[in-house]
This record gives sequence, structure tokens and C-alpha cells, in this order.
Amino acid sequence: MTEENKQLIIDKFKNNRKGFYCWLLNKKRQYLIDDLRLQYPDADSDLERVYWLVFNLTSAPLCPVCGRKIPFYGGRSLNKNGYNNHCSHECGTKDPKHQERIKATKEKIYGDPNYNNKEKGRETCKLKYGGNGIRGNREKAKKTMLERYGVEYYLNSREINAMRDNKDIQEKIQDSKRKNKTFNTSKPESDFYVYLCNIYGKSNVIRQYKDNERYPFNCDFYIKSEDLFIEVNLFPTHYKEPFNEKNKEHLEYLQHCKTEPKNWVEEQIPLIWAGTDILKKQLAEKNNLKYKQIYDLKEICNEKYKSKR
Repeated sequence: MTEENKQLIIDKFKNNRKGFYCWLLNKKRQYLIDDLRLQYPDADSDLERVYWLVFNLTSAPLCPVCGRKIPFYGGRSLNKNGYNNHCSHECGTKDPKHQERIKATKEKIYGDPNYNNKEKGRETCKLKYGGNGIRGNREKAKKTMLERYGVEYYLNSREINAMRDNKDIQEKIQDSKRKNKTFNTSKPESDFYVYLCNIYGKSNVIRQYKDNERYPFNCDFYIKSEDLFIEVNLFPTHYKEPFNEKNKEHLEYLQHCKTEPKNWVEEQIPLIWAGTDILKKQLAEKNNLKYKQIYDLKEICNEKYKSKR
């Protein structure tokens, strides 16, 4: 790439950060993209190549905690160069510097680096929620449910269960969530969405996708160009791996959850892990779908980076 072309891209980027990429994608400037690809073959996208040129980078920075390459976030990153300080939220919280900043703030405000006023927290919860935690006073909640719906718990309400079973209502709810981007997703799942967008392009990745004919569930992610369905099973109700009826350990744990569940998660294990998860997989196989069930995002997200190190 000539110095003249380099400067042309840099100037356009700095003068019009929002519109420069559309300018670059114009067919008249395909020669610039070709030059970028030749100069930065290890970058994962053309946008990342532009950032490498503008900020004088030759590779993605490494995470100071785990040593893996930090995914490219572009304009959504914490830094101008398109990258966050760590490869994931988990590594960010583990960074000693992060812990030092927390202690320094506590020292400055409260005079104690290990300050943790639990009593004050309990008092605040009592004032706001009527109990020792954010869930508040359960007896008060039961009383309210009885007054409004005639039952102590909302799942016991026929009216509410009728709404949950109404496909039209549930479809409308999902459409609203999809439109307003208000799905209740975890931070790792959100990170995985960014990862997929960087690999396939944002317009290629659909969240909570449903195909009424082939896959009538709200699939976590669908990749249009690959016709790929991805379910991210991170919540404990999916267990730590797919259910296998030939696995003795799986059968013993399932029996325990059916007969002596310790908590709500174990109560849901037979319904989800040994129920809907199996049904989804069987339906995907029946319809010959490209289908993935993911139980460990860390391994998936860093597989590509590991191969380059």
C-alpha cells in the first residue's frame, strides 16, 4: 500500500468516524480494501484492518490476565483503537489493577480499602423492599398476590398460565423484545454476540431466531449465511454438557433431581436438560439443520485465537 493511500484512509477515518466505512466500501475504492487485506492478512475483518492502519497496530493486543488475543469491538470498545483492555468481563474483574482501583476508591471514600458495610446494606433493603434482601418480605409479597390474583405464587394463577400457553401472546412478546433489544441475556452471551458479529458481520447474526417450520423455538443465535442454529446453554438448568442416557453419572444425577432436588435449578433439570434440550437436538437432526449446543463459551471464542498463537 502506498503512503498516499494510507494517508487517504487515515484522514477519512479521523474526519468522518461514522461515515468513513461506507465510503471505503464503495466499489470505486475496492483497490484500497485489497491493499489492506494484503498488508494485514491476520486481521479478522476489513474494519479491523482500518483500525490497525490508523492506530499503527500489527496484531490484536493480548489480554494481560490470560494472554489470549482480545476480540475486536471497533467503535463499541473502551479504547479508541477498537479493543477493550481485556478479552472478557471475567478477566477484567480478575485483573489485579482492577482490584487495586476498587480498594483505592474505598480508601478514598471510606478510609478503609476493605470497606463493606453489610449493616447499611440491610437497612437500605428494609427501607426499599421490606426485607433483608432485594426480594424483600416474602409474606408481604404473598399477601399482595392473594389480593390481586387469588394465589400466593404467580405460577399458580390460571390467568397467567393461560397467557404463558398462548402462542400468539408469546410470539408478540418475543417480537417486542427483538425489536427493542430487551432480551434477558447474560454478559458472556452478549460478549459471544459481539464475537459472532466480528466473525460473520452484524447483519448476518440474528438473536432469538425462530423458524416455525424447521425449528419452532427461540434459538439464541442464527447465522444467515451459514444457515446455522446456535443454542448457548450456560445456565445451570442445562447442566455442564448434553444429556447422555448411556452415561451412568447422568442417569444418577437425573434421578436425584427428580426425587430429591436441593433447589429450583435441580427441579428444572429434568424439564430442560433431559427434556427440551433433547427435543431441540432431535428436531434439528430430523430436519438436517446445522446446529450447535454450546456449554463453554471461553473455549469456543478463543479457539481461533489459539490456532494463531
